[in-house]
Amino acid sequence: MGKNTKVKKKNIVIFSHDAGGAQILSSYLFKKNILSVYGICKGPAISVFKEKKIKVKKKNLKNLLNIGDIFFTTTSWNSILEKTAMKNLHQKRKKFITFIDHWLHFKKRFDFKYLPNEIWSFDIKSYDICKKMFRNTKIKLKKNYFHNYAINKISQFRKNKNYKSNYLYLTEPISDLYRKFYKKNIRSIEIDTINFFLKKCSTDYNITIRVHPNDNYKKYKYIHKKFKNLNIKFDNKTSLYKQFALNFNVISYQ
Repeated sequence: MGKNTKVKKKNIVIFSHDAGGAQILSSYLFKKNILSVYGICKGPAISVFKEKKIKVKKKNLKNLLNIGDIFFTTTSWNSILEKTAMKNLHQKRKKFITFIDHWLHFKKRFDFKYLPNEIWSFDIKSYDICKKMFRNTKIKLKKNYFHNYAINKISQFRKNKNYKSNYLYLTEPISDLYRKFYKKNIRSIEIDTINFFLKKCSTDYNITIRVHPNDNYKKYKYIHKKFKNLNIKFDNKTSLYKQFALNFNVISYQ
C-alpha cells in the first residue's frame, strides 16, 4: 500500500483563512488527490479550495479535534482562525503541521505557547528563517505544488496580440497589516506605490488592477479620476491565471 493511500484513508482536518496559505495547502492536497477533508475554511480560503474542487466538510472545533487523524493549518494576518485552532490542538495534545507561505511576520502569525509539531516551508528563505526561529520544532522544506498547478492553469490561455502592452498590478494591504499586527499607523505604502507606478505609465498601456483579497477596493476609487488619461480597469472577477497569461508585465511590491 502506497504512502498516499494510507494518508487518504485518514481523517484529514484543515484550518485555513488567508489566500496564500490556502493556495499552498490546497495544492498539496490536490496533488495527492485528496479531494475531501474535514475542517474550517473562512475568508479567501473558501474560494481557493472550491476552485480545486476540494470539499471541506465543516464541523465545530470540538468534533474536529475528536475525529481528526492528521491536522494541517496555515497562518493568517487577517484572522485568528488558525491561532485558535493551534491553541486547542496543543491543549488536546494533538500533533499538527503548519504550512508557511511567506517569510515575514512569523512572530505575529504564531502564538509561541502553542507551536506546531512540524512547520513545512516551501521556499529556502522562509526555511532558513524558521530553522533559526523555531529551534524546538521540526522544520521541513517541501516542494511547492502550487507552482505546477498555477503554470498548468496559465498555459491553458492564449496570449493576445497586445500582450507586451498589458500590465497587471497586484495590490498588497501593507498599511492594514501593520495596523492589525503592530497597532501602528504607517503611511499608506500601497497608495504611494501605485501612484508612483501610474505616473510612469504611457497612454499606450492596458492596465489591470487586481485588489488583494484582504485589501479594500474603496481605497483605490480615486484612481479613475486622478489618472483619467490612462487605460485602467479594476478586475477581480477574471481568473488570476488568465490574467497572468494575458499580461506580459506583472507589478507588485513588498
